[in-house]
This record gives sequence, structure tokens and C-alpha cells, in this order.
Amino acid sequence: MNTTPIYARSNGTAAGVAGAVEISMSVPPRGVIKRVRASKVSGSATTLAIEVRETSGGTGADIVVSYAAAASIDNEESIFYSVPEVSPGLGTLYFSVTPDAWAPATNVVISRLDIEKVA
Repeated sequence: MNTTPIYARSNGTAAGVAGAVEISMSVPPRGVIKRVRASKVSGSATTLAIEVRETSGGTGADIVVSYAAAASIDNEESIFYSVPEVSPGLGTLYFSVTPDAWAPATNVVISRLDIEKVA
């Protein structure tokens, strides 16, 4: 029997980010988020606020994890999530990114989730 965890990685990119933007990320329907990363690769924003959500525009219990404004995010986690299956073996998590208020619309943001699949 193979007991090695099966990992998935979901990447997202958003360009022209002047205000809050939500990046849809295809993920296994059930899993454990093991690492959350986000960084700005261009533009003048100095900080990013991040939320990972189970529903688009989600609030309250729909927010899996959130991070206060920081220059970049790179955190190891162990957070369970469960989203509806939208196609065989795939669901959607939403990665919300909000740059600081005075940033122009030239920010490009890269986001990544490392996930352990749960049967």
C-alpha cells in the first residue's frame, strides 16, 4: 500500500491589479492546504492582503485563511477545505488579493497553493 501523500499545486496570476481581485484556482474538491504563497512581480504596491475562499466573494465561514497586508506571503499551513466538484476530480478555491490603496493598476501578482489531496 502506498501511504505517500499526493500533492497538487495550483498557480494563479493576475495582471493590472488596482484593487481587490479574485483568482480562481482549480484544486481537488477536498484537501489540506500545506503552503500559501503570493508575491508581486511588478507594479508599485508595497503590500498585499490575501484571503483564500471556498466560494467566490465568500465571507465569514467561507474564508479558509487570510493574511494581513505584507510585501509577500509564504506560509506553511495545515488547513482543511471542501469545495463542490465542478468537473471530475476538480473544484475551485478563490484566491483574493488586495494591494495597498495607493497602488496603480500595473501590479502583477503570482499566487500558489500547495495542497495535500484528501479522499
